Amino acid sequence: MQETINHIRQFPASGYAPAELEGFFEDGFRQALSGKNRIIYQIRDDTVFVHLVVDVRRDLPSLLQRIVLRLM
Repeated sequence: MQETINHIRQFPASGYAPAELEGFFEDGFRQALSGKNRIIYQIRDDTVFVHLVVDVRRDLPSLLQRIVLRLM
């Protein structure tokens, strides 16, 4: 996973927009895969923010809904 994080650090635009995030957040979110994990991150200005590391087998929309509900 550290290799993937380093790749994101050097080439943040190399990730792709996760289809599951459409409608949840504004643009700028990307993902990169590392083994059985997906790394969800956002690029803002010159900074990369890693928001979530989750197993690819998890239902991402359901997980995000639970996270958002906890924040309320």
